Amino acid sequence: MIRTLQKKFVITAMIAITALLLFLLGVIDTSAVHTIDIVMDDWDGFLDTCTNEEYTICTVVIDNESYKNVGIRAKGNTSLTQVASYGNDRYSFKIEFDHYDSTKSYYGLDKLSLNNIIQDNTYLKDYLSYCSSS
Repeated sequence: MIRTLQKKFVITAMIAITALLLFLLGVIDTSAVHTIDIVMDDWDGFLDTCTNEEYTICTVVIDNESYKNVGIRAKGNTSLTQVASYGNDRYSFKIEFDHYDSTKSYYGLDKLSLNNIIQDNTYLKDYLSYCSSS
């Protein structure tokens, strides 16, 4: 059974360095809330093995645009071990569009980092740092 985990994120507060790049390239509209849906066969099994940092195949749907056969893994070092030590599953993720098919990208980007922002209750630190650097 295919399980779908739908998470809605404000991309400017979620995406690491790629948010700034997407903004500068004009791909992301920072005045809107965007959705990223991650679809895979066994989400719970994936979460159970996140500390291994191994890629798993999934489909990523960004604002209703579907990208199939994409690689996803938990990312981080300190943040990865922090999540595990907190006993929750709020991991940061690295999405690699070309992991299984070298011709795939998201508007020219081959990777996307989704930060869990576990230590920023305001959800503003990434956004403000991107704004001040542009």
